[in-house]
Amino acid sequence: MRRTTMARILLVDDERKLGVVLAGDLRDAAHEVLTVQDGRSAINLLREQSFDVVVTDIRMEPVDGLAVLTETKRLCPDTEVIMMTAYSSTESAIEALRQGAADYLLKPFRSEELIHTVGRVVERQRLRLENTQLKRDISPPKSAMIAESAQMKEIARIVERVAKTDTTVLITGPSGSGKEVVAQAIHAQSGRSDGPFVAVNCAALAESLLESELFGHEKGAFTGADKRRLGRFEIADGGTLLLDEIGEIGQSVQVKLLRALETKSFERVGGTESITTDVRIVAATNKNMEDAVADGRFREDLYYRLNVFPIEVPPLRERPADVRALAIHLISTTDLTLSDTALDVLTCYD
Repeated sequence: MRRTTMARILLVDDERKLGVVLAGDLRDAAHEVLTVQDGRSAINLLREQSFDVVVTDIRMEPVDGLAVLTETKRLCPDTEVIMMTAYSSTESAIEALRQGAADYLLKPFRSEELIHTVGRVVERQRLRLENTQLKRDISPPKSAMIAESAQMKEIARIVERVAKTDTTVLITGPSGSGKEVVAQAIHAQSGRSDGPFVAVNCAALAESLLESELFGHEKGAFTGADKRRLGRFEIADGGTLLLDEIGEIGQSVQVKLLRALETKSFERVGGTESITTDVRIVAATNKNMEDAVADGRFREDLYYRLNVFPIEVPPLRERPADVRALAIHLISTTDLTLSDTALDVLTCYD
């Protein structure tokens, strides 16, 4: 059975025989390893290829391990660096930690120490990168609604009213009309505003991937599932989950979503544990959902679960006052300006 490669590692040590042994130990632990015997070669390789981890000796000539560390952090900020050093040069190792090294090993060390240290650093790196991505995905919602037109002023009043409840909301309207802005405003004005706002574009993923995206999966649930992954329902716990383009989801995900809405619980893909989560659902679509139900493309029972409080956002072409206000708002975030003529052209859009 083929093992999944855990990490891509660049090993740098001027002791050739030791490098061969260490590389063998790392490969036995399912890592992919490239070896070089000097700092200059390491830096040249870093300019051409990407690595998860660099394991480098400190004392090398003419380019030492600290220089490799500095260049690694400059060229590949996400790459972790583990330093190797003799007992007599621990001060250099401590200095390396100050400069951004993830850890260090004191020579001589056992192969188990190397494997354990690399494994710990790789896991810490994975969590850091995952958290960074989640912060991008779960950015604080921009709650400001541009409401100059009578239609949007009415929607703003509706949002203020429904935000005080935990009612499921279905927002309809054409693409580009501002459905996600309305969803963000609902969250920002709700009692869940301190919790996460998580948006999922249901049209962007295949059905099998969407199920995992929403509900998460257990390690080994399918090919490539090498670790447990939390779904958006869990990540949004205590906050609001926006299911954008809800009309695009397939039948099997519809069944699981309906059950999650009815019971407020679900299982991860490949799991048996029932997970409870506290999430307010806001769905959005540019489709005619009643037609989708009539055609059998969307479950009627799920539609009624989602359509508890409908909000229809009219297209921008019917709201010229909002077009003008939006243009002024967006241009104010730049160093550019819009002439009155340009604004008039925008508001004449049809």
